[in-house]
Amino acid sequence: MLRGRSAAYLPAYLALCASVLFWGLSFTASKIALQSLSPFAVLFLRFALAFVLLLPLAARRGLPRLSLTGHAKVLAICILFPGCYFALEILGLRLTTATNASLIAAAIPMMVLALSSLASRVFPGTRSVAGVAASLAGVVLLVGGGGGPVNAGDAMMLGAVSSASVYMVATSRLCESVSPVDLTMLQMFWGAVFFLPFFLSDVPRWDAVPLAALAAVAGLGIFATVGAFLAYNFALSRVPAATAALFINAVPVVAVAGAALVLGESVGIGQMAGGGLILASVYASARPGA
Repeated sequence: MLRGRSAAYLPAYLALCASVLFWGLSFTASKIALQSLSPFAVLFLRFALAFVLLLPLAARRGLPRLSLTGHAKVLAICILFPGCYFALEILGLRLTTATNASLIAAAIPMMVLALSSLASRVFPGTRSVAGVAASLAGVVLLVGGGGGPVNAGDAMMLGAVSSASVYMVATSRLCESVSPVDLTMLQMFWGAVFFLPFFLSDVPRWDAVPLAALAAVAGLGIFATVGAFLAYNFALSRVPAATAALFINAVPVVAVAGAALVLGESVGIGQMAGGGLILASVYASARPGA
């Protein structure tokens, strides 16, 4: 039976697992959508759909009641994530494989741990450091196991990782004054606003867009955006940012599996071993005393 802190944190851990599943499969969905749509068309449609899906919830709850300073903080967060992160990610995915992109994203926990330590001036515990180190070792195995050559797309993914890391540390504090639901609704709204001008400059020919691409965008909007954002923001309001970030290292495991099954990207023995090590480190971080 689950006891103590593990039982109290179980909803947050389940939410993190859902986020990992949705974000992991989003790399494959994005690659499918990008075969027929421009990067910013995918992003605008994704966030516009997500915002429309959240409108009934917004109508029931009412507009978030924040001070001008509070709205400024939320806007700054939204510029980083979804703004910078998803722009760099979607552009990077045009130049690199779904496998490589997801593996680079696994550097987020290490960066979050470092930023959290600097922000709080508290050195992380041995177990946290060991968990991140083991997770990073798994990433090395994954990359060395056939992830593909490094290219400009990989560099863009590193920029996305930096944006996401700052977002996670800042959001962990922001959720003390802004509810996860309100933050998610504002992220969807600002995400659609950010990407609208780029979408209007290159509106797709809808008669030339196959059903598979539209289905991929729908999946991105429903699961990888609304579902994943709600779940992750909820988790960030319940567990430390460094703990939540460590779960992100399981995203490459899901992404590599999805890319192999759907896109036919190869998976080597090293990648499978690395995936197992990553999952083990994430499990260890969620145990009592982590």
